[in-house]
Amino acid sequence: MQWDLLDQGYGLHLKEHYEALARIRHGSPALKGRDLEVLHVDDDAKLIAYRRGFGDAEMMVVANLRDTDASFRIPFPNGRWHELMFEYETDAANGILSETIPASTAKLYVRDFD
Repeated sequence: MQWDLLDQGYGLHLKEHYEALARIRHGSPALKGRDLEVLHVDDDAKLIAYRRGFGDAEMMVVANLRDTDASFRIPFPNGRWHELMFEYETDAANGILSETIPASTAKLYVRDFD
């Protein structure tokens, strides 16, 4: 392993990304349980959405498996949600979430109780 590559450029970006994922994994009660519910699969668009949960905690994951950005409109629990990777708030109304997701990316949503 070329550890010096983790100090700059793409290597630094990748290291920071994995650190963020580790913080989310260890800090999210929703990821402590085994509950997994697939909410949406679109083979043509290469898009998948699923729910992870534990007790009252839940996390929704939407993954774009394509190498191009994609817009989606999928079934989603109503309410206010906080997206963890890009750090913004969004609302799902009438059981639908409509957004755009970058290529080869997953968005992670948790309930915003504030």
